[in-house]
Amino acid sequence: MSILKENFDIKNYFYQYNFSKKVKQASIFGNNKPIESQVSRSKALSDETTELLYPSVEKLVKEIVAVNHAWKVARELFGQDSPLSISSRDLKTCLQVRLLRSYAPEKVYLIEDEQSEGEPVYSLCLREPIGNRLYAEHLPIQIAEEVLTDKELEKFKKI
Repeated sequence: MSILKENFDIKNYFYQYNFSKKVKQASIFGNNKPIESQVSRSKALSDETTELLYPSVEKLVKEIVAVNHAWKVARELFGQDSPLSISSRDLKTCLQVRLLRSYAPEKVYLIEDEQSEGEPVYSLCLREPIGNRLYAEHLPIQIAEEVLTDKELEKFKKI
């Protein structure tokens, strides 16, 4: 449990997107405020929506690292075939694919990790360090080949 406490605060991660609050803010029914207020409110919502739909490299890397830690803890506590472990692993893969599709090869690229033990994996290498990180965790080659097209794999491997 200390790993979970130190590296990943589940409550903060899952509640950082307070969707119910955003839905209430977005409601325009019964709103009697002046047009200027509605326009500034609409712009603020637009900025928040843009931030959610197009997260920065830094934010995606932070989320990948957090979910990776949660996945490892879930595997230790509940086994690798538990629904939480499988869901965490799949979420990490989705975030990594999103990072690659959004920012490769300019800010991140794939390279086969020769030093990894076990199944062959790619490292998601960052062109510039984010915090103290040069990598956005590992992605098994088999999974990468399932979720990415051959054209994407070639594009993402450009160093």
